[in-house]
Amino acid sequence: TVEQLKALNNLPSSALQTGQRIVVPLA
Repeated sequence: TVEQLKALNNLPSSALQTGQRIVVPLA
């Protein structure tokens, strides 16, 4: 949903660097 996408934008880049694929579970 749009709210989920906004939440992803609010996540710190460090969370992505940890190797956690956040977009996949939401897809």
